[in-house]
Amino acid sequence: MRDVLNNVITKGTKVKLALPKSRYVLGPGNPAIGTEWECAGVYVGGCRVVWDNGSHNSYSDRELKNIDDSCISIWGN
Repeated sequence: MRDVLNNVITKGTKVKLALPKSRYVLGPGNPAIGTEWECAGVYVGGCRVVWDNGSHNSYSDRELKNIDDSCISIWGN
């Protein structure tokens, strides 16, 4: 799986839904950044994310943003 910056996301990485496909219904199962449902989740492998709100869903490459603390830039990117 690759994130929006084309970096590899590995099992256990904290992510957010950054670029959802237009056909998705945004809500607890698709808690995109900037929506009232926005939350973090954990990539569990097999394209699946378990969201902190208890929902889960599958995603394609370049839809998720890696927010794992070990990968946050000192420049705030």
